[in-house]
Amino acid sequence: MAMMGIVTEEFKEENYDYWKTCLQSYLVGEGLWDVVSPEVATPDEKHKSEEWKRKNAKALHAIQLAYGSKAYAKYKKMENVTAKIAWAHLVELCPSSSQHSDVTHDQQDGDKRPLPNEELYNAIENGEIEKVSNILKECPEATTRSVSSHGDTALHIAILCGKTDIALDLVKKMPPEGLEIRNTFNDTPLTLIAAITETTELAKAMLEKNQILVSIKGGKTGQSSLPVIVASMYGRKKMVDYLYSETPKHLLKGQDGVLLLNHLIIAGFFDIASNLLNWFPKLGIMADPHGDYALHKLAHKPSAFARGSKFPFWKKWIYNRK
Repeated sequence: MAMMGIVTEEFKEENYDYWKTCLQSYLVGEGLWDVVSPEVATPDEKHKSEEWKRKNAKALHAIQLAYGSKAYAKYKKMENVTAKIAWAHLVELCPSSSQHSDVTHDQQDGDKRPLPNEELYNAIENGEIEKVSNILKECPEATTRSVSSHGDTALHIAILCGKTDIALDLVKKMPPEGLEIRNTFNDTPLTLIAAITETTELAKAMLEKNQILVSIKGGKTGQSSLPVIVASMYGRKKMVDYLYSETPKHLLKGQDGVLLLNHLIIAGFFDIASNLLNWFPKLGIMADPHGDYALHKLAHKPSAFARGSKFPFWKKWIYNRK
């Protein structure tokens, strides 16, 4: 059961909007919203201050209490879970009697077999890779069908549960276009990977099968972002390095490029920011969708002006503008 001191009602699907508003109000009131807000980038491990760690721990604990132990059990199996990640996937943990469906709505009329959605979902969540494989042998089309009330495919669920071995096996079994499927939150599997983990193995496997994934935006309508931007927002350095190398540079010459640049600066990824400015110098004087400029972000990053640097990030950028 959820902790009533944080939210006034137990977390259920039917009261989700009210419940989330109450939880957000609590986090704002406690001064913890900055580590949860999707508009504030998560610093990488080297730049996480003690204050940030303290706030993140308090916010994550509050979210855990508000969820209730049963709903939050999934995240106990995942590594590097921040309060922001937990907040971003609140609905996907919502306990619901309609979590799984026996038959998908888009099943072809000629195929009346019920898809083993609940069995598949549970096998993934429990890490039973052999059972997952056996289910898919009996019903190969299940790899691209929804297995949750939020439109998640088996691959989405494997990523959310931190089951990399199962996820890699699913990627091998899925058709290339199946990797482009979005859930009801507009997230492709690659978008989830970009936010949740530093491990690039799964991202590489997906892009080797379908390179277009790196160009598909994910996230809420009006706030959707390229996978590389999502990774930068969550401070995933290794993932940013990889996705940046795979992202067609022409996609980064406008607003997406400005947004990426600003998040790179916030996260302290100055090497990538410098490379991006080499491609598109004008990004440094453009405002992102939130009205923020790179110079404003730099002003709050003392490490960008470090004396020990032979060629500081800011000096290189100014030099290139001449």
